[in-house]
Amino acid sequence: MNEDQTPRRSPEQRFPGGWTPAAPPRARSQQPAAAPAPEPSEPRHVPRSRPQHDAYDDDLIDLPEALRGRARRHGDPLWLRLLQTLRRAAGSDSFPGDFANALDACQRPVTTGRRIGVVGATGGAGTSTLVAALALLLADVRADHIAAVDTVGRPSGLLPRLPAQAPAGGLAALTGLAGRTGDIGLHELRAHAATLPTNLHRLTLDERDHALTALERQGLYQGLSRTCAVSLVELDAHADVQHLHALIVAVPAAPGAAGAAASLLARVRAARPGLPVLPVVVNAHGCPAADVRLAEAGLDEQLAARGRRRTTPAHNLDYDRHLAAGLAIDLRLVGEERRLQVAALAANALYAASGEPGGHA
Repeated sequence: MNEDQTPRRSPEQRFPGGWTPAAPPRARSQQPAAAPAPEPSEPRHVPRSRPQHDAYDDDLIDLPEALRGRARRHGDPLWLRLLQTLRRAAGSDSFPGDFANALDACQRPVTTGRRIGVVGATGGAGTSTLVAALALLLADVRADHIAAVDTVGRPSGLLPRLPAQAPAGGLAALTGLAGRTGDIGLHELRAHAATLPTNLHRLTLDERDHALTALERQGLYQGLSRTCAVSLVELDAHADVQHLHALIVAVPAAPGAAGAAASLLARVRAARPGLPVLPVVVNAHGCPAADVRLAEAGLDEQLAARGRRRTTPAHNLDYDRHLAAGLAIDLRLVGEERRLQVAALAANALYAASGEPGGHA
């Protein structure tokens, strides 16, 4: 990796509880602590603002104002934000300390670029949202380069999530370059990736591009590992997982999703037994909490029926008004609990991808 990829801070702090936390943060579960805790400090790292009002792709320019208004809504309603302010003033809010710890863990140093795949158990599982949110958070708290890559969509779901100036695509051209030269430098990456602020690079297929072959994908991965500390790669359910360091499986809170997820996990395990897998139950449409619990229970039942069990708790990404709008993600507008869920997932995925021993789904 190049010198400019070295993080300014390299703490060896892990997310509380290590690779097997008691339970990832969830908005609907807020049990009081058994004993009074010291007053948490404010987060040492707050995701930077990424103004995007003047950097939209061409296909987003004519959006109705009502839709733009939905995208500007905060994930937490006003009454909840006021309550959070009061709790913080009283010193009874654990969010600042928990969020700071998760962001510290997201700065784990890497020797070579880590490739983290994101795949949906079914269609509409929220994979583009996960890739965009994770990439934004990691790019905000790390000093090195981060890639958000969609190897599937034409047009890509990342286009509205990470709107940028031209070029709209560039993935196929960069892949071809990697195949010819066997290397991708930072200059080539910047020339082919969409123009985003600072250290975040968006790579997608143009509508006229062909689907990447396994050999092309391998060459791309090798090139990205030399330039980007972390690459979040959106995949389809049948993609080759041989060259990934970790895999995030998005499971929608919908009937039948658990069975599809279990089948996908079985296929991944057969193809790559040692690959760390992190299931994430995504509530993209505001389903009742009971449906989310059913999805989790169904996932466990399906795995048990196949003679397997989860050794780590499933992560969650609960419903958020800002994320549900389907447009540009601004981390400042994501509700606190969902922001913490994204940070916890990023921290644990990076920990798993770092080659440390740990439990797999």
